Amino acid sequence: MIRLNIDGQQIEVADSSTILEAAQTLGIDIPTLCHLPEIHGNTSCMLCAVQVTGHNSFLPSCSIPVAEGMEVVTENAVLEDYRRTTLELLFSEHTGECLAPCQIACPAHLDIPTMMSQIASERFVDAIQTIKQTIPLPAILGYVCPAPCENACRRNQIDNSASICLLKKFIAEKDYLSSTPYLPDIAKSSGKRVAIIGAGPAGLSTAFYATCAGHTCTLFDDHELSGGMLRYGISEDILPRKVLDQEIDLIMQMGISFQPGTKIETAADMADLRSKYDTVVLTIGKIEDFDSKWGLEKSSRGIRINPINFATNSDGIFAGGDCVHPRRLAVQAVAHGRQIAESISQYLTGKPVIGIPRRTTSRLKRLNIDELNQFLKNSNIPPNAWERPETASGNGSTIELAQVCLQCGCRSAETCRLRLYSDRYGANPRRYRNNHAPVERIDSHPQVFFEPGKCIKCGLCVAISEKEQERHGLTFIGRGFNVRVGVPFDDTLEAGLAETADACIAACPTGAIAHKEHYLK
Repeated sequence: MIRLNIDGQQIEVADSSTILEAAQTLGIDIPTLCHLPEIHGNTSCMLCAVQVTGHNSFLPSCSIPVAEGMEVVTENAVLEDYRRTTLELLFSEHTGECLAPCQIACPAHLDIPTMMSQIASERFVDAIQTIKQTIPLPAILGYVCPAPCENACRRNQIDNSASICLLKKFIAEKDYLSSTPYLPDIAKSSGKRVAIIGAGPAGLSTAFYATCAGHTCTLFDDHELSGGMLRYGISEDILPRKVLDQEIDLIMQMGISFQPGTKIETAADMADLRSKYDTVVLTIGKIEDFDSKWGLEKSSRGIRINPINFATNSDGIFAGGDCVHPRRLAVQAVAHGRQIAESISQYLTGKPVIGIPRRTTSRLKRLNIDELNQFLKNSNIPPNAWERPETASGNGSTIELAQVCLQCGCRSAETCRLRLYSDRYGANPRRYRNNHAPVERIDSHPQVFFEPGKCIKCGLCVAISEKEQERHGLTFIGRGFNVRVGVPFDDTLEAGLAETADACIAACPTGAIAHKEHYLK
């Protein structure tokens, strides 16, 4: 047994242990992109580097054995800076896009590729659950949203954008007209009460997500009916009142209270409300001079807030929607509501109030026609073979409309370790990037895509195929900057991953090797 010190903690481990294994025994998470317990340290990413007393350079903890009396530091400002730079250099050769252009363009950041995939494979219940993770009023927005997502759709470069808004509306109406419309799970009651002044899109969205988090919400509005500018600012010719009423009613079924005809105008009104509720959210329309009476700071546009967490200058009071940014889109107000709900949950539970954290997002420049064809070859709808319809007439046409989607977002965006560690260390994916390598999708395997541009040459798939004695397997091809992972003798991906495809997909840190969606093949 060997005794050593890691981050000030004494530990005794077997003499065959590495520094990484010893740190893991203590519960210390040293980042690594190229390590598996059953695979000897590749030391290809060097993200796991640590400082060891007596050594002038960083040492890779995944391969350096422990030694008696060793003193190790796994985290400090110098190591953080080193790891940040390491991640940024890995991004410099990473031809990957964390989110599809449509999802980035959507103010609510709806996971559109997942929704389209679920609709295309007739998983309509899954699709409405995906939608309501970020948009609680999808049918309403289907009528009034100007669809910035469709303007950003990559299919626009080929023929027509996917009918995203139409499909979202179709799925939402199909759901609330069913005998068992979807209602999200609600967390155990927090015992906290939330007052939301203004029952428009921002207020309804705040109530929806705060209720999901277990808080008791009450909506106040000076009108007799909820809906705000959706009801009183948009004509019925554009937004049918039946749709508005049915979708709002579905939200209210979650246990949200509504007090119509209520005006909160004076400082005394606000003080009374603040004394009865644990937090107050302002999502009113015109602010007039109410903000000054309430003691809230003003900006040139409305109530001044912290743009990160939507907090006002008054403790426990948050604001969003038109009173912060007048005349913005309904979908932006809905997005405000979800961000506010996250912030007030943090506030009510004593956590740092940081809102919804912004994640590292790698993006590609505009693709050329050869790169677009890499996505198009897996679409069931060839170019110029369809025109955008005005309506979705039924399940069959809806499925076909969803199959238009090129699925150009990353399949592993939520699990990609390159992205997760970049979030942790604040890496800038654009710091060293100039021109990306060509987008390429190798699909000769019946169940697997391989996107070489996303590969960071960690070597895990090469080591796994060797360990499992694949007949062909994978290997490194080329030298220096031109090295790449491929199948020996230019054989097919199916031959290279005949037995180990699942293991390689599970190990891949960036999703360069991934399962094909069901509906593509």
